[in-house]
Amino acid sequence: MFNEICIYEAKIEKQDEIETLMKEVAAFYMTLPGVVDVKYNKEKT
Repeated sequence: MFNEICIYEAKIEKQDEIETLMKEVAAFYMTLPGVVDVKYNKEKT
């Protein structure tokens, strides 16, 4: 099992762009062999 935790900070005006990018990255990771689940969580401030 492998877990990775990353923290990203973004400007408010780039928030939608980054959320879209993260969805694309998650979809890519799910195509790789052995990947079971990918989750990105948004912290509400």
